[in-house]
Amino acid sequence: MPNKKNSIVILAAHSGNGKIAYFNKLNELIKGDIITLEYKNILYHYKINNIWEEEKNGYIHINKTEQKQLILTTCSPNNKNKQLVINSNLIT
Repeated sequence: MPNKKNSIVILAAHSGNGKIAYFNKLNELIKGDIITLEYKNILYHYKINNIWEEEKNGYIHINKTEQKQLILTTCSPNNKNKQLVINSNLIT
C-alpha cells in the first residue's frame, strides 16, 4: 500500500467506457503527467516516469527502486497481444 516503505502499488483493470472499465484513456497519458491515488482518505501524487507495452503473458517486468511506485496496466489499445504499462513514482 502507498503508506508502506518502498511500496509498489499495481492496479490492473480494463480501460474504456464499459461497466468493467476502471480506467479511461490511459493510452493518452504521457511521461511527466501526475496521477493521484486516494487511499484511506489520503491523497498520494505520482509522476509518470515510463510508459511501455509488454506481451500479454501474465507478467509485468518492474524495476524495483527505493522510491514508492504506482504501476497501472491495461490491455494495449493498439495490439490485442500486448498490455500497456505505466510506471510512476511518488512525489507527495
